Amino acid sequence: MPRNVHPLTVVQLYTDYLNGLVNGLFSDSRLVSLKGPAPSLRVIACFQDGAFKSIEFGPAAHLFFHQLVEVIERPGGQQVQVQSYTYIFGLSPDREDQSAWLFRYEYERAGNPDKPHAHLHVNGTHGTGQFDYDKLHFPTGRISVEQVFAHVVLEHDVPMRVSKAEAVDRLRESHAGFYERRTDLRLDPPLFP
Repeated sequence: MPRNVHPLTVVQLYTDYLNGLVNGLFSDSRLVSLKGPAPSLRVIACFQDGAFKSIEFGPAAHLFFHQLVEVIERPGGQQVQVQSYTYIFGLSPDREDQSAWLFRYEYERAGNPDKPHAHLHVNGTHGTGQFDYDKLHFPTGRISVEQVFAHVVLEHDVPMRVSKAEAVDRLRESHAGFYERRTDLRLDPPLFP
């Protein structure tokens, strides 16, 4: 991204790129950029008619997408930096339906002493009733949204606008760009912040 571009323009270009993935592969759902909790932060999510919505992958497959982003200066120009994300995949368009979600990926750049920076929740209980898996934080390392989309494509047989092979190729290419641009790689990351 060139220098001296308004940060909102940078965020919009990133949002447009994400919409290109979603709309080219799966659905007409639209991500938008909204004011965040601080002037430098923006929320990227599906938001329509005053409410957060899901990316629809068909009648029984939904991804609630929420990123908190900030524009930073890099040697090559400005870049969107994800401060946190939540990706919730479920079987219902109702985000509050606790019985319908299957998995939830979460990430916090700043960290939290009580849980890993990046982690996975699964919706289920152990047969003995000893564990509520939805409350456990399974460490994952930071993942890209492309990895989540690829998981949905390969494991959940969602309706697609292109072949699975074409979708995976496109997501693989986009994921490679994610790794090239990452700013949170550490040679010796702490177990917990």
